Amino acid sequence: MEALRRRFPWLREGDEVWLRLELLRRAAVGYEQVGQWREAAECWAEMGQLGRAGQLYARSGDLGLAAQTFLVARRYAEGLALYQAWEERLSSGDVVQRVRAVLGQAACHFLGAGEGAGLSVGAGREQYQRARVLMEQAVIANRPSPIQIARCWVALGEYGELVGRCDLVEAGYEGALRWYAGTAVAEEKVAAGRAYLAALRGWGDRSLLLSVEERLAEGIEELPLIEPRLEDQVSAEDD
Repeated sequence: MEALRRRFPWLREGDEVWLRLELLRRAAVGYEQVGQWREAAECWAEMGQLGRAGQLYARSGDLGLAAQTFLVARRYAEGLALYQAWEERLSSGDVVQRVRAVLGQAACHFLGAGEGAGLSVGAGREQYQRARVLMEQAVIANRPSPIQIARCWVALGEYGELVGRCDLVEAGYEGALRWYAGTAVAEEKVAAGRAYLAALRGWGDRSLLLSVEERLAEGIEELPLIEPRLEDQVSAEDD
């Protein structure tokens, strides 16, 4: 906002927000006119116009980001269709993105159940199971690198936060930190730890938050893997 005031000294108090939105709108329109769909989408998303942003991300070819944008916009049927289209484009060896695509489908079903044709809790449970099987098969086959497996667990933690499952938040991020241990991706480990703490702060579990903060302060390499059994998690969805 200070930059705007320096550039436009005539602004009155409260005008900065309006001017920023107007500049973003003009930038978005300009990007669209020259076919820079992704840049236009980013402008619309920053303005909160997620539906338009999702359409342009899809037009740019980034189906994953388009699907995520529609999911955040609570347009679950459109998000589901994009997640399905994205998964079809992915290779069988791209385990991280495949897990994200399948978990995205599960989230669309769970969050949009009853809001449209084809959206149901049962279908969401099925997609969630598929994602966990993909993760388990990757670990057994030992084909992906530890970093890739860690990213799958991060995706599970993000999914848990999205659908309101604190146990999956904990399982996902604890699993991610376990797999990140010993790798040379310090920035990803730190980012995963911060995302974990942010999710716990939003959840309001003070004792768990303090426990995780203490362990992170001591070093994330020592974090144990907390992994609820697949059948336990599936049965919990019925409650």
